[in-house]
Amino acid sequence: HYQVGQLPVSLVVDVGNAGAGELTASCHGKRVGNVPVSVKEKEPQRYSINFEGPQPDIYTLSVLWSNEHIPGSPFKLNLVPPNASKVKVDGPHYKVGQLPVNLSTDVSDAGAGDLTASCNGKKVGNVPVSIEEKEPLLHSINFEGPQTDIYTLSVLWSGEHI
Repeated sequence: HYQVGQLPVSLVVDVGNAGAGELTASCHGKRVGNVPVSVKEKEPQRYSINFEGPQPDIYTLSVLWSNEHIPGSPFKLNLVPPNASKVKVDGPHYKVGQLPVNLSTDVSDAGAGDLTASCNGKKVGNVPVSIEEKEPLLHSINFEGPQTDIYTLSVLWSGEHI
């Protein structure tokens, strides 16, 4: 598993179907080494696991029940702040009058965030835009204006223009 996110990290583990045992966790950053992890029982059979590394890094979080990894553990976490300048956009080069418009984005180097887009035609105003996740961290952005117009497509990563 390789996930993108931001610090601090917080998750909840439900051990209701796991039988008797003890939940433990440990975390190691590629650059920063071992990081303290807090494991607390929030309510019967539900635990919160929290850690905050000192800096962005690639962390490995191991979560164990009675000394055995839970499903998916260890988790690889790429914890970096969002950086809109690292979003890659690619697509065909469009000619005047060519609709619909389909672009591909790769956000794998852009840190944690949300991809949003809006489109506005000079004559027609707001135009619906769809964003589809093709695979993790790769998206397709699509719009089709109702007529030939000058369209402005704004693509944002965590609220910042790319």
